[in-house]
Amino acid sequence: MNDHCVAKESIRIGELAATVFSPEQPKAVTVVLPGFSDGRKHPFTANLCGYLAARGIATIGFDPRGLWESIDPEVGREEPAKHTQSNFQQDIDAVVRYAHRRHQGLPLALGGFCYGGYSAAHYAARNQSVDYLFAVSPTRDSIWGGEYLVEKDTSWRERGMREFEFVDRVNKRLGVFRTKFTRILPYSLVEDERHHNLGVILPYIQQPTLFIAATKDQVIPRETVEESFASCGAKDKQYVLLPIKHDFFDSRRQTRRVNDAVFRFIAAKSNISAGC
Repeated sequence: MNDHCVAKESIRIGELAATVFSPEQPKAVTVVLPGFSDGRKHPFTANLCGYLAARGIATIGFDPRGLWESIDPEVGREEPAKHTQSNFQQDIDAVVRYAHRRHQGLPLALGGFCYGGYSAAHYAARNQSVDYLFAVSPTRDSIWGGEYLVEKDTSWRERGMREFEFVDRVNKRLGVFRTKFTRILPYSLVEDERHHNLGVILPYIQQPTLFIAATKDQVIPRETVEESFASCGAKDKQYVLLPIKHDFFDSRRQTRRVNDAVFRFIAAKSNISAGC
């Protein structure tokens, strides 16, 4: 492997806080989407961006509007109500357009983990500005995977708000450190998600697509990913099953497996040597 000289830059794309990894003479550009309520510093996003950039692929990660550092300076705090799928699609569009302006003529890959993979699929189905799509353990039913149905959570619907616990994972040289925190999410997020049905849009995806499933995933079981793979309309599509868990980013070995699978997919489509 030849480590490319990579410049790391924090920028603003409109109201979005973003990090750009720019190798010398990149061969492609990738926009990496975080999971639900996660941001650009989450281990999945940060690790994949750095891994791809070291192999000659420019990358961009960002914080969704209303969360982390993509907050309104006049408000001065997070606004989780802004993290709807409709708004997230607009965020993705802004970043994709920026990526094309910054790296004119390069093929663009879009992908993400869990909710990020679900969101990437929604965008790619409607936008041919994306050349390749990848989805790592993508959820199929909006925010949550598996058999959880928000319609059964009547208390959330009746109260209009519900407090959820999240885990903030911070990369350190010796590992991943976790801090638990809570966010109060409005039921309006669910109401907005009803307008975004992955099962409906999957047949419209035409770009070469990679689906990655995990053998030990109890949140998004492999059967869910296989169902999405079968429904995907792309003629050129790949399904990769890896011996990993849902939170694979807690393990360096499992993270490397995911990163390598994504790199090889993009490299093959962009004529980049897998030995880079």
